Amino acid sequence: MITHTFLHIKGISKRQEQSLWEQGITDWTLYENVAPKSRVPALQDSFHALRTGDVNFFARSLPGTELYRIALGFPDDVMFLCAETTGTSLYYDSLTMVGWSFGSSYGVYVEGEDPAPFVEAVQRAKVLVTFNGTQHDCKFIQKHFPELVLPVVHIDLRYSAKRAGFSGGRSAIEQAAGLVRLTTSETASVLWHRYRRGNNSALRRMITYNHADVEAQKVLLDACIRRMYAKASIPDAVQSSVRFADSLSVIRWAKTKDALPRSGITVSAYKSEQASAVTYSTLQAERPLDDVCVVGIDLVASAKRESGFCILHGNAAITSRVKTDEEMIAVALSAGADVVSIDSPLGIPHGRTSFWDDDPMREQCGITRECERQLKQRGVSSYPCLIPSMQKLTQRGMGLAEKFRAHGLEVIEGYPGGTQDILSIPRKQAGLQDLIEGLKEFGITGRFIQDAARQTEEMQAKNNSTVSRPKKIRAKESWANYAGNRTSEDRLTSPQELEARQNFLHHYRLQQSKRAKITHDELDAITSAIVGLFYLCGRYEALGNAEEGFLIVPDVR
Repeated sequence: MITHTFLHIKGISKRQEQSLWEQGITDWTLYENVAPKSRVPALQDSFHALRTGDVNFFARSLPGTELYRIALGFPDDVMFLCAETTGTSLYYDSLTMVGWSFGSSYGVYVEGEDPAPFVEAVQRAKVLVTFNGTQHDCKFIQKHFPELVLPVVHIDLRYSAKRAGFSGGRSAIEQAAGLVRLTTSETASVLWHRYRRGNNSALRRMITYNHADVEAQKVLLDACIRRMYAKASIPDAVQSSVRFADSLSVIRWAKTKDALPRSGITVSAYKSEQASAVTYSTLQAERPLDDVCVVGIDLVASAKRESGFCILHGNAAITSRVKTDEEMIAVALSAGADVVSIDSPLGIPHGRTSFWDDDPMREQCGITRECERQLKQRGVSSYPCLIPSMQKLTQRGMGLAEKFRAHGLEVIEGYPGGTQDILSIPRKQAGLQDLIEGLKEFGITGRFIQDAARQTEEMQAKNNSTVSRPKKIRAKESWANYAGNRTSEDRLTSPQELEARQNFLHHYRLQQSKRAKITHDELDAITSAIVGLFYLCGRYEALGNAEEGFLIVPDVR
Protein backbone atom coordinates (compact mmCIF):
# COMPACT_ATOMS: atom_id res chain seq x y z
CA MET A 1 0.00 0.00 0.00
CA ILE A 2 2.99 2.27 0.35
CA THR A 3 2.93 3.35 -3.33
CA HIS A 4 -0.68 4.46 -2.84
CA THR A 5 0.28 6.62 0.13
CA PHE A 6 0.58 10.42 -0.07
CA LEU A 7 0.48 11.32 3.61
CA HIS A 8 4.26 11.34 3.89
CA ILE A 9 4.51 14.17 1.35
CA LYS A 10 4.67 17.56 3.00
CA GLY A 11 1.43 19.52 2.68
CA ILE A 12 -0.86 16.52 2.01
CA SER A 13 -3.37 15.78 4.75
CA LYS A 14 -5.60 12.74 5.20
CA ARG A 15 -8.49 14.63 3.66
CA GLN A 16 -6.41 15.61 0.63
CA GLU A 17 -5.15 12.04 0.29
CA GLN A 18 -8.74 10.79 0.34
CA SER A 19 -9.66 13.36 -2.30
CA LEU A 20 -6.84 12.19 -4.58
CA TRP A 21 -8.04 8.60 -4.29
CA GLU A 22 -11.60 9.63 -5.11
CA GLN A 23 -10.30 11.38 -8.24
CA GLY A 24 -8.69 8.13 -9.35
CA ILE A 25 -5.18 9.25 -8.51
CA THR A 26 -4.29 6.14 -6.56
CA ASP A 27 -0.50 5.86 -6.81
CA TRP A 28 2.66 7.91 -7.14
CA THR A 29 2.96 7.41 -10.92
CA LEU A 30 -0.49 8.87 -11.55
CA TYR A 31 0.13 11.72 -9.12
CA GLU A 32 3.46 12.55 -10.73
CA ASN A 33 1.57 13.69 -13.84
CA VAL A 34 -0.56 16.23 -11.92
CA ALA A 35 1.56 17.10 -8.88
CA PRO A 36 2.75 20.66 -8.33
CA LYS A 37 6.42 21.10 -9.19
CA SER A 38 7.19 21.70 -5.50
CA ARG A 39 6.16 18.13 -4.69
CA VAL A 40 7.97 16.36 -7.53
CA PRO A 41 11.26 16.04 -5.53
CA ALA A 42 9.34 14.38 -2.67
CA LEU A 43 7.88 11.88 -5.15
CA GLN A 44 11.33 11.17 -6.57
CA ASP A 45 12.67 10.64 -3.06
CA SER A 46 9.76 8.25 -2.41
CA PHE A 47 10.63 6.14 -5.47
CA HIS A 48 14.28 6.07 -4.37
CA ALA A 49 13.40 5.07 -0.80
CA LEU A 50 11.19 2.25 -2.11
CA ARG A 51 13.97 0.92 -4.37
CA THR A 52 16.60 1.07 -1.63
CA GLY A 53 14.32 -0.20 1.13
CA ASP A 54 14.72 2.97 3.19
CA VAL A 55 11.71 2.56 5.47
CA ASN A 56 12.95 5.28 7.79
CA PHE A 57 12.21 7.80 5.03
CA PHE A 58 8.52 6.97 5.29
CA ALA A 59 8.56 6.53 9.06
CA ARG A 60 9.83 10.09 9.54
CA SER A 61 6.78 11.58 7.87
CA LEU A 62 3.93 9.12 8.36
CA PRO A 63 1.74 9.35 11.48
CA GLY A 64 2.28 6.49 13.93
CA THR A 65 -1.24 5.25 13.24
CA GLU A 66 -0.31 4.62 9.59
CA LEU A 67 2.88 2.60 10.02
CA TYR A 68 1.02 -0.51 8.93
CA ARG A 69 1.30 0.88 5.38
CA ILE A 70 5.07 0.44 5.56
CA ALA A 71 4.62 -3.18 6.67
CA LEU A 72 2.38 -3.79 3.67
CA GLY A 73 5.02 -2.23 1.41
CA PHE A 74 7.82 -4.48 2.71
CA PRO A 75 6.05 -7.70 3.79
CA ASP A 76 9.12 -9.93 3.44
CA ASP A 77 11.04 -7.79 5.90
CA VAL A 78 8.42 -7.67 8.65
CA MET A 79 9.67 -9.36 11.83
CA PHE A 80 6.96 -10.71 14.15
CA LEU A 81 8.53 -11.05 17.58
CA CYS A 82 7.64 -12.33 21.04
CA ALA A 83 10.05 -12.28 23.99
CA GLU A 84 9.80 -14.45 27.11
CA THR A 85 11.17 -13.36 30.48
CA THR A 86 11.44 -14.59 34.07
CA GLY A 87 8.77 -12.05 35.07
CA THR A 88 7.41 -8.59 34.39
CA SER A 89 9.88 -6.53 36.41
CA LEU A 90 12.50 -4.92 34.20
CA TYR A 91 14.36 -4.05 37.41
CA TYR A 92 14.71 -7.64 38.63
CA ASP A 93 13.78 -10.02 35.80
CA SER A 94 15.68 -11.19 32.74
CA LEU A 95 15.19 -12.22 29.14
CA THR A 96 14.92 -15.99 28.67
CA MET A 97 13.90 -16.50 25.07
CA VAL A 98 12.91 -14.66 21.89
CA GLY A 99 10.92 -16.15 19.04
CA TRP A 100 10.50 -14.42 15.69
CA SER A 101 9.14 -15.02 12.23
CA PHE A 102 9.67 -13.64 8.74
CA GLY A 103 6.99 -15.01 6.44
CA SER A 104 6.98 -18.80 6.72
CA SER A 105 10.21 -19.07 8.73
CA TYR A 106 10.47 -19.17 12.53
CA GLY A 107 13.57 -18.76 14.68
CA VAL A 108 14.39 -18.87 18.39
CA TYR A 109 17.05 -17.44 20.63
CA VAL A 110 17.39 -19.14 24.02
CA GLU A 111 19.37 -17.35 26.72
CA GLY A 112 22.79 -18.93 26.99
CA GLU A 113 22.83 -20.03 23.34
CA ASP A 114 24.49 -18.30 20.37
CA PRO A 115 22.70 -14.94 19.82
CA ALA A 116 24.11 -14.41 16.31
CA PRO A 117 21.02 -15.67 14.38
CA PHE A 118 18.76 -13.38 16.42
CA VAL A 119 21.05 -10.38 15.97
CA GLU A 120 21.19 -11.03 12.22
CA ALA A 121 17.39 -11.27 12.09
CA VAL A 122 16.97 -7.93 13.86
CA GLN A 123 19.48 -6.28 11.53
CA ARG A 124 17.57 -7.63 8.54
CA ALA A 125 14.16 -6.46 9.76
CA LYS A 126 12.65 -3.24 8.43
CA VAL A 127 9.46 -3.46 10.49
CA LEU A 128 8.98 -4.94 13.95
CA VAL A 129 5.58 -6.27 15.09
CA THR A 130 4.87 -7.16 18.73
CA PHE A 131 2.03 -7.28 21.21
CA ASN A 132 2.88 -4.95 24.09
CA GLY A 133 6.47 -4.82 22.93
CA THR A 134 6.70 -1.13 23.79
CA GLN A 135 6.31 -1.90 27.49
CA HIS A 136 7.77 -5.40 27.65
CA ASP A 137 9.58 -7.18 24.80
CA CYS A 138 11.67 -4.30 23.48
CA LYS A 139 12.73 -3.12 26.93
CA PHE A 140 13.94 -6.58 27.95
CA ILE A 141 15.75 -7.09 24.64
CA GLN A 142 17.50 -3.75 25.00
CA LYS A 143 18.46 -4.62 28.59
CA HIS A 144 19.89 -7.97 27.45
CA PHE A 145 21.49 -6.63 24.23
CA PRO A 146 22.35 -2.99 24.99
CA GLU A 147 24.23 -2.53 21.70
CA LEU A 148 21.46 -3.94 19.52
CA VAL A 149 19.46 -1.38 17.53
CA LEU A 150 15.84 -2.39 16.97
CA PRO A 151 13.93 -1.31 13.85
CA VAL A 152 12.58 2.23 13.94
CA VAL A 153 9.26 1.10 12.52
CA HIS A 154 7.50 -0.74 15.33
CA ILE A 155 3.85 -1.78 15.21
CA ASP A 156 2.66 -2.60 18.72
CA LEU A 157 -0.58 -4.54 18.26
CA ARG A 158 -1.72 -3.73 21.78
CA TYR A 159 -2.23 -0.13 20.69
CA SER A 160 -3.01 -0.79 17.02
CA ALA A 161 -5.89 -3.04 18.09
CA LYS A 162 -7.38 -0.27 20.24
CA ARG A 163 -7.15 2.21 17.36
CA ALA A 164 -8.78 -0.34 15.09
CA GLY A 165 -11.76 -0.63 17.46
CA PHE A 166 -10.92 -3.80 19.39
CA SER A 167 -11.46 -3.76 23.15
CA GLY A 168 -10.34 -5.82 26.14
CA GLY A 169 -7.11 -7.65 26.78
CA ARG A 170 -5.17 -9.84 24.40
CA SER A 171 -7.42 -12.86 24.81
CA ALA A 172 -10.56 -10.81 24.07
CA ILE A 173 -8.92 -9.17 21.06
CA GLU A 174 -7.85 -12.52 19.64
CA GLN A 175 -11.34 -13.94 20.05
CA ALA A 176 -12.88 -10.89 18.36
CA ALA A 177 -10.42 -11.39 15.50
CA GLY A 178 -11.64 -14.98 15.10
CA LEU A 179 -8.56 -16.58 16.59
CA VAL A 180 -9.14 -19.71 18.68
CA ARG A 181 -6.28 -21.01 20.83
CA LEU A 182 -5.79 -23.91 23.17
CA THR A 183 -5.44 -22.69 26.74
CA THR A 184 -2.73 -23.77 29.14
CA SER A 185 -1.98 -23.08 32.79
CA GLU A 186 1.77 -23.27 32.17
CA THR A 187 3.37 -19.84 32.03
CA ALA A 188 6.61 -19.19 30.20
CA SER A 189 8.39 -18.17 33.39
CA VAL A 190 7.44 -21.40 35.17
CA LEU A 191 8.48 -23.51 32.18
CA TRP A 192 11.80 -21.69 32.15
CA HIS A 193 12.43 -22.51 35.80
CA ARG A 194 11.68 -26.18 35.06
CA TYR A 195 14.03 -26.12 32.08
CA ARG A 196 16.82 -24.64 34.22
CA ARG A 197 16.40 -27.56 36.59
CA GLY A 198 16.95 -30.10 33.83
CA ASN A 199 13.52 -30.55 32.23
CA ASN A 200 14.27 -30.13 28.51
CA SER A 201 10.69 -30.91 27.52
CA ALA A 202 9.65 -27.73 29.38
CA LEU A 203 11.73 -25.67 26.94
CA ARG A 204 10.16 -27.52 24.03
CA ARG A 205 6.68 -26.59 25.30
CA MET A 206 7.85 -23.04 25.92
CA ILE A 207 9.01 -22.74 22.30
CA THR A 208 5.72 -24.21 21.09
CA TYR A 209 3.70 -21.63 23.06
CA ASN A 210 5.97 -18.83 21.88
CA HIS A 211 5.50 -19.90 18.27
CA ALA A 212 1.73 -19.76 18.75
CA ASP A 213 2.04 -16.20 20.12
CA VAL A 214 4.13 -15.12 17.14
CA GLU A 215 1.74 -16.62 14.59
CA ALA A 216 -1.23 -15.05 16.36
CA GLN A 217 0.32 -11.65 15.72
CA LYS A 218 0.00 -12.20 11.97
CA VAL A 219 -3.71 -12.88 12.31
CA LEU A 220 -4.16 -9.85 14.56
CA LEU A 221 -2.26 -7.52 12.24
CA ASP A 222 -4.42 -8.60 9.30
CA ALA A 223 -7.56 -8.04 11.39
CA CYS A 224 -6.39 -4.59 12.49
CA ILE A 225 -5.57 -3.58 8.92
CA ARG A 226 -9.01 -4.66 7.67
CA ARG A 227 -10.70 -2.60 10.38
CA MET A 228 -8.50 0.40 9.62
CA TYR A 229 -9.43 0.14 5.96
CA ALA A 230 -13.11 0.27 6.89
CA LYS A 231 -12.65 2.98 9.52
CA ALA A 232 -10.80 5.29 7.10
CA SER A 233 -13.00 4.40 4.08
CA ILE A 234 -9.94 3.37 2.07
CA PRO A 235 -10.96 2.42 -1.51
CA ASP A 236 -10.56 -1.15 -2.72
CA ALA A 237 -8.17 0.02 -5.43
CA VAL A 238 -5.80 1.28 -2.74
CA GLN A 239 -6.02 -1.63 -0.32
CA SER A 240 -3.13 -4.09 -0.34
CA SER A 241 -3.59 -7.74 -1.24
CA VAL A 242 -0.96 -8.76 1.34
CA ARG A 243 -2.24 -11.07 4.06
CA PHE A 244 0.41 -11.88 6.62
CA ALA A 245 -1.52 -14.88 7.92
CA ASP A 246 -1.14 -16.49 4.49
CA SER A 247 2.52 -17.06 5.38
CA LEU A 248 2.23 -19.02 8.61
CA SER A 249 5.41 -20.65 9.82
CA VAL A 250 6.04 -24.04 11.37
CA ILE A 251 8.61 -25.11 13.94
CA ARG A 252 11.45 -27.02 12.32
CA TRP A 253 13.00 -29.16 15.03
CA ALA A 254 16.55 -30.27 14.43
CA LYS A 255 16.87 -34.01 13.86
CA THR A 256 20.01 -34.30 16.01
CA LYS A 257 21.16 -32.46 19.11
CA ASP A 258 24.44 -31.50 17.42
CA ALA A 259 22.76 -29.98 14.36
CA LEU A 260 23.76 -26.51 13.22
CA PRO A 261 21.35 -23.71 14.22
CA ARG A 262 20.20 -23.15 10.65
CA SER A 263 19.23 -26.81 10.25
CA GLY A 264 16.46 -26.50 12.83
CA ILE A 265 15.70 -25.67 16.45
CA THR A 266 17.65 -27.72 18.96
CA VAL A 267 16.58 -28.29 22.55
CA SER A 268 19.74 -28.76 24.56
CA ALA A 269 20.61 -28.74 28.25
CA TYR A 270 20.59 -25.43 30.06
CA LYS A 271 23.98 -23.71 29.78
CA SER A 272 23.68 -20.36 31.53
CA GLU A 273 23.46 -19.26 35.17
CA GLN A 274 20.26 -17.28 35.44
CA ALA A 275 19.13 -18.49 38.87
CA SER A 276 19.36 -16.04 41.73
CA ALA A 277 22.93 -14.82 42.19
CA VAL A 278 22.43 -14.96 45.95
CA THR A 279 21.49 -18.17 47.74
CA TYR A 280 21.71 -19.41 51.31
CA SER A 281 25.29 -20.54 50.65
CA THR A 282 26.16 -16.99 49.56
CA LEU A 283 24.72 -15.54 52.76
CA GLN A 284 26.39 -18.24 54.87
CA ALA A 285 29.75 -17.35 53.36
CA GLU A 286 29.25 -13.73 54.38
CA ARG A 287 28.00 -14.43 57.90
CA PRO A 288 27.61 -17.69 59.86
CA LEU A 289 23.90 -18.50 59.93
CA ASP A 290 23.69 -21.99 61.43
CA ASP A 291 22.70 -20.62 64.84
CA VAL A 292 20.45 -17.87 63.50
CA CYS A 293 16.70 -18.25 64.00
CA VAL A 294 14.14 -16.29 61.96
CA VAL A 295 10.39 -16.52 62.30
CA GLY A 296 8.42 -15.89 59.10
CA ILE A 297 4.66 -15.30 59.16
CA ASP A 298 2.22 -15.24 56.26
CA LEU A 299 -0.46 -13.41 58.18
CA VAL A 300 -4.20 -13.49 57.50
CA ALA A 301 -6.65 -10.81 58.63
CA SER A 302 -8.64 -12.89 61.12
CA ALA A 303 -7.42 -14.87 64.10
CA LYS A 304 -10.23 -17.33 63.34
CA ARG A 305 -8.24 -18.50 60.31
CA GLU A 306 -4.81 -20.07 60.21
CA SER A 307 -1.75 -18.06 59.21
CA GLY A 308 1.31 -19.69 57.68
CA PHE A 309 4.14 -19.85 60.21
CA CYS A 310 7.79 -20.81 59.79
CA ILE A 311 10.74 -21.19 62.12
CA LEU A 312 13.89 -20.99 60.00
CA HIS A 313 16.88 -22.21 62.01
CA GLY A 314 19.83 -21.70 59.72
CA ASN A 315 18.50 -23.14 56.46
CA ALA A 316 16.20 -25.71 58.12
CA ALA A 317 12.54 -24.76 57.95
CA ILE A 318 9.81 -25.97 60.29
CA THR A 319 6.36 -24.85 59.19
CA SER A 320 2.98 -24.81 60.83
CA ARG A 321 -0.36 -23.04 60.70
CA VAL A 322 -1.20 -20.81 63.64
CA LYS A 323 -4.31 -18.80 64.45
CA THR A 324 -3.76 -16.53 67.43
CA ASP A 325 -1.28 -13.74 68.05
CA GLU A 326 -0.52 -15.24 71.47
CA GLU A 327 0.54 -18.57 70.02
CA MET A 328 2.76 -16.90 67.42
CA ILE A 329 4.47 -14.90 70.15
CA ALA A 330 4.89 -17.92 72.45
CA VAL A 331 6.46 -20.03 69.69
CA ALA A 332 8.73 -17.20 68.51
CA LEU A 333 9.98 -16.64 72.06
CA SER A 334 10.52 -20.34 72.70
CA ALA A 335 12.41 -20.63 69.40
CA GLY A 336 14.66 -17.73 70.39
CA ALA A 337 13.91 -15.77 67.24
CA ASP A 338 16.54 -13.21 66.24
CA VAL A 339 14.03 -11.41 64.04
CA VAL A 340 10.38 -11.84 63.04
CA SER A 341 9.44 -11.17 59.42
CA ILE A 342 5.72 -10.60 58.83
CA ASP A 343 3.96 -10.68 55.48
CA SER A 344 1.53 -7.85 56.21
CA PRO A 345 1.65 -4.07 55.91
CA LEU A 346 3.10 -2.75 59.15
CA GLY A 347 2.25 0.89 58.49
CA ILE A 348 -0.30 3.14 56.80
CA PRO A 349 0.07 6.18 54.50
CA HIS A 350 1.51 9.20 56.29
CA GLY A 351 -1.29 11.41 57.55
CA ARG A 352 -3.95 8.71 57.72
CA THR A 353 -5.75 8.53 61.07
CA SER A 354 -7.50 5.16 60.70
CA PHE A 355 -7.61 2.02 58.57
CA TRP A 356 -11.13 2.59 57.27
CA ASP A 357 -12.68 4.41 54.32
CA ASP A 358 -14.48 6.91 56.56
CA ASP A 359 -11.15 8.37 57.62
CA PRO A 360 -11.39 12.14 56.95
CA MET A 361 -7.77 12.04 55.66
CA ARG A 362 -8.43 9.31 53.10
CA GLU A 363 -8.89 11.69 50.16
CA GLN A 364 -5.78 13.68 50.97
CA CYS A 365 -3.41 10.89 52.02
CA GLY A 366 -4.65 8.00 49.87
CA ILE A 367 -4.40 4.27 50.41
CA THR A 368 -0.86 3.56 49.22
CA ARG A 369 2.48 3.85 51.00
CA GLU A 370 5.75 4.97 49.46
CA CYS A 371 7.19 1.43 49.63
CA GLU A 372 4.28 0.11 47.56
CA ARG A 373 4.80 2.84 44.98
CA GLN A 374 8.49 1.97 44.79
CA LEU A 375 7.68 -1.69 44.18
CA LYS A 376 5.29 -0.74 41.40
CA GLN A 377 7.96 1.42 39.77
CA ARG A 378 10.19 -1.64 39.73
CA GLY A 379 7.48 -3.73 38.09
CA VAL A 380 6.62 -5.82 41.15
CA SER A 381 2.91 -6.11 41.84
CA SER A 382 1.56 -5.55 45.35
CA TYR A 383 -1.69 -4.46 46.97
CA PRO A 384 -2.10 -0.98 48.47
CA CYS A 385 -2.19 -1.39 52.24
CA LEU A 386 -5.60 0.24 52.69
CA ILE A 387 -7.75 -1.07 49.87
CA PRO A 388 -10.90 -2.56 51.46
CA SER A 389 -9.63 -6.15 51.25
CA MET A 390 -6.37 -5.23 53.05
CA GLN A 391 -7.65 -2.97 55.84
CA LYS A 392 -8.22 -5.65 58.49
CA LEU A 393 -4.95 -7.38 57.62
CA THR A 394 -3.04 -4.12 58.01
CA GLN A 395 -4.76 -3.48 61.33
CA ARG A 396 -3.84 -6.93 62.62
CA GLY A 397 -0.30 -6.79 61.28
CA MET A 398 0.49 -3.51 62.98
CA GLY A 399 -1.02 -4.74 66.24
CA LEU A 400 0.91 -8.02 66.12
CA ALA A 401 4.18 -6.21 65.42
CA GLU A 402 3.71 -4.06 68.49
CA LYS A 403 3.05 -7.13 70.64
CA PHE A 404 6.25 -8.78 69.40
CA ARG A 405 8.25 -5.62 70.06
CA ALA A 406 6.81 -5.37 73.56
CA HIS A 407 8.42 -8.79 74.21
CA GLY A 408 11.76 -7.52 72.96
CA LEU A 409 11.58 -9.15 69.53
CA GLU A 410 12.73 -7.29 66.45
CA VAL A 411 10.10 -7.14 63.68
CA ILE A 412 10.41 -6.36 59.96
CA GLU A 413 7.88 -6.30 57.16
CA GLY A 414 8.53 -8.77 54.37
CA TYR A 415 6.70 -9.46 51.13
CA PRO A 416 7.00 -13.09 49.95
CA GLY A 417 5.58 -12.48 46.46
CA GLY A 418 8.06 -9.71 45.76
CA THR A 419 10.90 -11.69 47.33
CA GLN A 420 10.09 -14.68 45.14
CA ASP A 421 10.21 -12.43 42.07
CA ILE A 422 13.57 -10.99 43.15
CA LEU A 423 15.08 -14.43 43.84
CA SER A 424 13.67 -16.02 40.65
CA ILE A 425 11.42 -18.35 42.63
CA PRO A 426 7.99 -19.07 41.07
CA ARG A 427 5.10 -17.64 43.06
CA LYS A 428 2.49 -19.93 44.59
CA GLN A 429 0.13 -19.27 41.66
CA ALA A 430 2.44 -21.41 39.54
CA GLY A 431 1.84 -24.40 41.79
CA LEU A 432 3.18 -25.61 45.11
CA GLN A 433 5.73 -27.97 43.59
CA ASP A 434 7.40 -25.24 41.54
CA LEU A 435 7.51 -22.98 44.60
CA ILE A 436 8.98 -25.80 46.70
CA GLU A 437 11.62 -26.45 44.04
CA GLY A 438 12.52 -22.76 44.08
CA LEU A 439 12.92 -22.72 47.85
CA LYS A 440 14.97 -25.90 47.66
CA GLU A 441 17.19 -24.36 44.98
CA PHE A 442 17.77 -21.33 47.19
CA GLY A 443 19.09 -23.73 49.81
CA ILE A 444 16.22 -24.26 52.26
CA THR A 445 15.77 -27.74 53.73
CA GLY A 446 13.11 -29.34 55.88
CA ARG A 447 10.40 -31.95 55.97
CA PHE A 448 8.19 -29.74 53.81
CA ILE A 449 10.19 -30.90 50.81
CA GLN A 450 9.70 -34.63 51.35
CA ASP A 451 6.28 -34.50 52.98
CA ALA A 452 4.53 -31.83 50.89
CA ALA A 453 1.87 -34.31 49.77
CA ARG A 454 1.20 -36.25 52.89
CA GLN A 455 -2.38 -36.42 54.18
CA THR A 456 -2.31 -36.84 57.95
CA GLU A 457 -4.36 -35.13 60.61
CA GLU A 458 -3.29 -31.57 61.38
CA MET A 459 -1.88 -30.73 64.78
CA GLN A 460 -1.05 -27.31 66.09
CA ALA A 461 1.92 -26.65 68.30
CA LYS A 462 1.15 -25.99 71.96
CA ASN A 463 3.95 -24.87 74.16
CA ASN A 464 3.59 -22.59 77.14
CA SER A 465 7.28 -22.35 77.89
CA THR A 466 8.85 -18.96 77.39
CA VAL A 467 12.35 -17.64 77.32
CA SER A 468 12.98 -14.49 79.32
CA ARG A 469 14.31 -11.76 77.08
CA PRO A 470 15.20 -8.14 77.80
CA LYS A 471 12.69 -5.55 76.69
CA LYS A 472 14.08 -3.44 73.88
CA ILE A 473 12.26 -0.29 72.74
CA ARG A 474 13.92 1.72 69.99
CA ALA A 475 13.27 5.16 68.53
CA LYS A 476 12.67 4.51 64.84
CA GLU A 477 13.92 7.81 63.40
CA SER A 478 15.24 6.12 60.28
CA TRP A 479 15.69 2.53 59.24
CA ALA A 480 19.45 2.88 59.22
CA ASN A 481 19.45 4.02 62.84
CA TYR A 482 16.86 1.41 63.79
CA ALA A 483 18.81 -1.47 62.25
CA GLY A 484 22.07 -0.06 63.59
CA ASN A 485 20.86 -0.55 67.16
CA ARG A 486 21.12 -4.32 66.83
CA THR A 487 24.12 -5.83 68.64
CA SER A 488 25.44 -9.31 69.26
CA GLU A 489 23.77 -9.13 72.68
CA ASP A 490 20.36 -9.12 70.95
CA ARG A 491 20.77 -12.84 70.23
CA LEU A 492 20.73 -15.86 72.45
CA THR A 493 24.31 -16.59 73.40
CA SER A 494 24.43 -18.50 76.68
CA PRO A 495 24.81 -22.31 76.54
CA GLN A 496 21.59 -22.70 78.56
CA GLU A 497 19.62 -20.53 76.15
CA LEU A 498 21.01 -22.30 73.11
CA GLU A 499 20.21 -25.70 74.62
CA ALA A 500 16.65 -24.55 75.42
CA ARG A 501 16.23 -23.45 71.82
CA GLN A 502 17.52 -26.74 70.44
CA ASN A 503 15.21 -28.76 72.70
CA PHE A 504 12.21 -26.68 71.72
CA LEU A 505 12.98 -26.92 67.99
CA HIS A 506 13.39 -30.68 68.27
CA HIS A 507 9.98 -31.18 69.93
CA TYR A 508 8.31 -28.61 67.69
CA ARG A 509 9.65 -30.36 64.59
CA LEU A 510 8.28 -33.69 65.82
CA GLN A 511 4.87 -32.15 66.42
CA GLN A 512 4.68 -30.62 62.96
CA SER A 513 5.78 -33.85 61.24
CA LYS A 514 2.40 -35.32 62.14
CA ARG A 515 0.41 -32.59 60.41
CA ALA A 516 -1.46 -32.61 57.13
CA LYS A 517 0.15 -31.61 53.84
CA ILE A 518 1.99 -28.33 53.42
CA THR A 519 0.02 -25.28 52.27
CA HIS A 520 0.99 -22.30 50.15
CA ASP A 521 0.64 -20.10 53.24
CA GLU A 522 3.44 -22.04 54.93
CA LEU A 523 5.64 -21.77 51.85
CA ASP A 524 5.10 -18.01 51.83
CA ALA A 525 5.99 -18.01 55.54
CA ILE A 526 9.29 -19.70 54.61
CA THR A 527 9.90 -16.99 52.03
CA SER A 528 9.09 -14.32 54.60
CA ALA A 529 11.70 -15.91 56.88
CA ILE A 530 14.24 -15.80 54.05
CA VAL A 531 13.76 -12.03 54.02
CA GLY A 532 14.89 -12.11 57.65
CA LEU A 533 18.11 -13.89 56.65
CA PHE A 534 18.92 -11.19 54.13
CA TYR A 535 18.13 -8.56 56.75
CA LEU A 536 20.42 -10.09 59.37
CA CYS A 537 23.21 -10.34 56.78
CA GLY A 538 22.78 -6.69 55.80
CA ARG A 539 21.87 -7.68 52.25
CA TYR A 540 18.60 -5.81 52.00
CA GLU A 541 16.91 -2.67 50.79
CA ALA A 542 14.52 -0.79 53.03
CA LEU A 543 11.82 0.63 50.76
CA GLY A 544 9.61 3.43 52.02
CA ASN A 545 10.14 5.82 54.90
CA ALA A 546 10.06 5.93 58.69
CA GLU A 547 6.64 7.61 58.88
CA GLU A 548 4.88 4.81 56.98
CA GLY A 549 7.10 1.88 57.84
CA PHE A 550 9.81 0.19 55.82
CA LEU A 551 9.37 -2.84 53.58
CA ILE A 552 12.45 -5.07 53.54
CA VAL A 553 13.41 -6.75 50.26
CA PRO A 554 16.54 -8.80 49.41
CA ASP A 555 19.36 -6.94 47.71
CA VAL A 556 20.78 -9.22 45.03
CA ARG A 557 22.08 -6.58 42.65
